[in-house]
Amino acid sequence: MYRPEPYQENSPETLRSLMRRWPFAALVTFGRSGMTATHLPFLVDVDTDGNTLLTTHLSRRNTQYDDLSQGCHAMVIFQGPSTYISPSWYDDKRTFPTWNYAAIHAYGDIQVVDDANGIKRILDRVVETFDGPIAGEWTFAGIPAEQTALRLPKIAGVVMKVSRLDGALKLNQDHSDADKHGVIAALESREDAGGREIAALMRATLGAGERSA
Repeated sequence: MYRPEPYQENSPETLRSLMRRWPFAALVTFGRSGMTATHLPFLVDVDTDGNTLLTTHLSRRNTQYDDLSQGCHAMVIFQGPSTYISPSWYDDKRTFPTWNYAAIHAYGDIQVVDDANGIKRILDRVVETFDGPIAGEWTFAGIPAEQTALRLPKIAGVVMKVSRLDGALKLNQDHSDADKHGVIAALESREDAGGREIAALMRATLGAGERSA
């Protein structure tokens, strides 16, 4: 990933926090099927050695499953918010438009989980992570065991042990404080959800407070 120095984010703790915030990502591989990408929800963990682990599951009918089973190297792309930035929001308007964004690339080797118990543990965690906060009337445990048993052979678990994490947060770091405040104010006044999230990242990451009167 192209990452000019001002936009680099290299803290594993920060990157893991952002990946949990944007868990739906693209698993990219290159194998016998060529270049393949599947969009999947990921769990983000840290093992006892401090390694980042990314866990998900996919259909065995997916051609990418065959490539993963061969032990290919993989990349996972987490796409955060993004938005157009107009020069009209800058204090110094003698410049050009740009696009602010957040993205993380994770690289590593893949372990495929094929056994029913391992797959069930992954599904339990996925449901706990994403459905648990909803606190609705549905529960995974409420599905009849025979129905679950029919589904487990159709999917496989996927665990990546991350060997490299590249984070890019392009948030006007190379502009003046006045320009940053102008962008934050403009984005916060708009209805664009991505723009509002970029503004929040700018405040948190750049320490941009309220512009004084």
